[in-house]
Amino acid sequence: MASVYLCLLLFAVLQASSSLLRSESSDREALLTFKEGLFDTSGSLSSWNSTDTNFCQWAGVTCSIRHPGRVVSLSLPSRGLAGSISPAVGNLTFLRTLDLRSNMLSGEVPRTIGRLHRLRQLVIQNNSLHGEIPQELGNCSNLVDMNLAANQLQGRIPDVLGSVSRLQYLYLTYNNLVGGVPASIGNLSSLVLLSFYQNNLEGTIPEVLSHLVHLQIIQVARNNLSGTIPPFLFNMSSLQILGFGSNKLQGSLPPDAGANLPVLKELHLGNNHLSGMVPSSLANATNIELLSLARNSFQGRVPREIGTLCPLRV
Repeated sequence: MASVYLCLLLFAVLQASSSLLRSESSDREALLTFKEGLFDTSGSLSSWNSTDTNFCQWAGVTCSIRHPGRVVSLSLPSRGLAGSISPAVGNLTFLRTLDLRSNMLSGEVPRTIGRLHRLRQLVIQNNSLHGEIPQELGNCSNLVDMNLAANQLQGRIPDVLGSVSRLQYLYLTYNNLVGGVPASIGNLSSLVLLSFYQNNLEGTIPEVLSHLVHLQIIQVARNNLSGTIPPFLFNMSSLQILGFGSNKLQGSLPPDAGANLPVLKELHLGNNHLSGMVPSSLANATNIELLSLARNSFQGRVPREIGTLCPLRV
């Protein structure tokens, strides 16, 4: 009987070892395939040698301590890399950080990134990526930081991004995105920063953004938003930057606009179609440093109370 148990134990150990070797081989092959899609003019990936089995020592690669041989971080910012992001990155299933910012990458964002359920940081801004934002990114349920800014992305912001419930930082700045701000964004209750600056978004500001009680920065300037500015924005007491300048917003500001913004530092509402009086309550936002209201249709004079704010840039 003891010999049977011993055989079973030996079999289990061999199976585990075999599985580990397959996983290591899979990650190594994924990295080599990723490299094949790149033009490495600066030699940043010279350590990525197909004959070197110790891929955890390759430049930009970090492996897990708890799970040896599994890649948890691929970080290659500002390495002068051109080419495209291989779909093989989706095979790095233990990946927590993918940072390829400030390179010269083109092509589309691989849909296979949606397989990376452990991914926490997706940072690929300042490249030349095009196409639409993949729906599959909604499967990255552990994402905290998604930065796709300064690319050439097109199409609408996918509704499924509202299901990435742990997201805290969402940067889609400087792209060519169209359509409205999805109502599903209101589901991102952990969101601290929301930046859709300089796209081609249209429609109104959705009321569901009032659910984002932890939001500190909202920057949606330089789009084509219309309608009025909803009063709830002036009751989001965590806001430090409120930016809706250079849109097509109209209507007036609420009389108590500055009463509930104790930590606001910047208010960007210039270059819209706003009218009415500038509320004297803005003087209650005593931490404000930058107030942009120019190129609107406000009536009357700027309240003298606002002149007591120091230092203030207008």
